[in-house]
Amino acid sequence: MPYVLPKSQTLCFKVVYYGPGRSGKTTNMERLPALVGKLGGYRVKLHLYSVPGQSFYNNTRKALLQNVDGIVFVADSDPGREEANLTALQNLFENLRRLGHDPETLPIVFQWNKRDLPNATPIKTLEAMLNPDRRPSIATAAHLSKGVMETRNLLLRGMLKQVREHQEAAPLAKMA
Repeated sequence: MPYVLPKSQTLCFKVVYYGPGRSGKTTNMERLPALVGKLGGYRVKLHLYSVPGQSFYNNTRKALLQNVDGIVFVADSDPGREEANLTALQNLFENLRRLGHDPETLPIVFQWNKRDLPNATPIKTLEAMLNPDRRPSIATAAHLSKGVMETRNLLLRGMLKQVREHQEAAPLAKMA
């Protein structure tokens, strides 16, 4: 769950961009503002993190996933990257489970990045391989800033839905 800074009335979410190396995780983050608006008198702020793509940094990946509120899985649409995408997704779910997170209930948005490539892997293929549960997904070209804000907004909606569901049991002020 997000944490609250009572003095500044700020609701802070931890968001992790996950995916294979060179898929566009950092490019996405470079194009996003961290302050996204207000909710019930509270400012909403995102703390954005990008995991390293190389598998030998798995301990760093796990550390970044601790206390995560939402994940953007950035899949590379470049042909030939299907195996790298699948390996990164399997690693994500494995790390989440090891940390006690339930991948089935955690807000995750799938981003099909590099859609501007002339021979990009079809979205239908990416969806079937990586997103059989039909979670929210979006086609993007992060280096052109296309779909970056929309991805963030999709994830934010999922995270806010969880906050609302949690509030039924405990008001926002008690989360501090």
